[in-house]
Amino acid sequence: QGRVFRDIKLENESWHSRQKLLKALGHSELTFHGSDQDVQNLAQYITSRTLISKTGIDYIGLKDDVFVAKGVNITNTGIDTNPSIELYIRGSENLADEYDLSRVCDDKEYLDVARPIYESLPKINDPETIYPLIGWNALAPIRDKIMDIIGVFPIGNVAGEAGSGKTASLEKFGMLNGAIDGTVHDCRITKFALLHLVSSTNGIPIILDEYKESTMDKPTVTAIKDILRGVYRGEVTKRGHADQSVSSYKLQAPVLISGEYKIDETAIRERSIHVGFKKKSLKIAAYVEAFEKLDAVDLGVFQPRYIQYLLGADLPKYFDSAQSHFVGDKTFKTLNPRVQNNWLVLHVGLSVWYDYGVSLGLQPEAIPYSKIFKTQAEELGYNTLGYMLRDVDKLMEHLANMAEHDLIQSGREFAIIDGKLLIHPKSILPALRKYSQSHNLDIFVMDESSFRTQLKDAEYFDLFDKKLVDGKQKRW
Repeated sequence: QGRVFRDIKLENESWHSRQKLLKALGHSELTFHGSDQDVQNLAQYITSRTLISKTGIDYIGLKDDVFVAKGVNITNTGIDTNPSIELYIRGSENLADEYDLSRVCDDKEYLDVARPIYESLPKINDPETIYPLIGWNALAPIRDKIMDIIGVFPIGNVAGEAGSGKTASLEKFGMLNGAIDGTVHDCRITKFALLHLVSSTNGIPIILDEYKESTMDKPTVTAIKDILRGVYRGEVTKRGHADQSVSSYKLQAPVLISGEYKIDETAIRERSIHVGFKKKSLKIAAYVEAFEKLDAVDLGVFQPRYIQYLLGADLPKYFDSAQSHFVGDKTFKTLNPRVQNNWLVLHVGLSVWYDYGVSLGLQPEAIPYSKIFKTQAEELGYNTLGYMLRDVDKLMEHLANMAEHDLIQSGREFAIIDGKLLIHPKSILPALRKYSQSHNLDIFVMDESSFRTQLKDAEYFDLFDKKLVDGKQKRW
């Protein structure tokens, strides 16, 4: 009828049957009335007339040593906007349309972007908060290369109270990775949408925001946790359809989960690099100023050249250097191998990011590794001497948060007298049990006798004694 339909890509699989051909064409105006055999004949005819054939992949990221995105191939030798490997992800609204990694500029323009990134990004929050994000994000584009070396890639596990700047900061990292609008995804999407998302890339961080277990239904929570465990090792999961066909999904994306409360399940905690945001940080003028400077920069220009640099990095050498850094570290020696790998990845990511700044002629600030890994240890429940905290120690750490939110009250469950913290076990244990359940903490709240026994062995324990508090005599 004289109409022309351009830029319709047909994968090899689309020629296997009439049904698949019609589905791939995707337009109601485009029909084919022949049989399956006619489709095969048509395929042969098309093949005989096609002068150019290209390799195609259905995910953003690494294909061998080439980073493939919409309209661009990036190698360690350059950025090609006439790609030899085509990207094709099914669906009208897909991840490929949300990212632009094809933008190029001259050296001066690039430095005008890179300089404020290196000067301001590390200063938008506390070092122990922002550097783990930088280190994790720095290796996300080459997740598969990290997998080839250690077999895993850690989850980014972000937590912080409402209004602590999590989402705004994560949007900046999204834009740094080429997102057109700093895309973060609400984690309450369907399991199918989530599977499609994490299988659509192996080099773009998927940021899942608004994780709040207490307000989410159980199937969604279960699906998210299953996917988090799966992406750590890049597992393949299958999903059946009504027509009895089966789709395979490779859980291959670097995934970061963010919410008001961290996922405290041991299996996920040990697969994570931890980031904690605090509301009070937003009141620090220097942090606000650094964020405003970052806000004025076109962050999307940064990533293509950075990926080019990453593809030429000597990763085994960086991992050897990371291993050397932790020689003699008491805490590192006590960690299980899974957590040790996470720490090595974080160290390598920070080192590569630092060296890229140096290669540009910039002067990045020294990275406070000791402070960063001390915080990581605390998040995992280790003290500064490298010993694993017991349940009683973990419970005691939550008391401040409970008091701050009026879940325990002075004079009832606790009191502070002469610089000492007094707790009333009979009152505080029910409150701890309720708090643990509502926040899904992976901590055992023991009976009063066991609690007292464990508490007596703690280095911060003083004594059990009767005290008159608010006119009432109790044993504290």
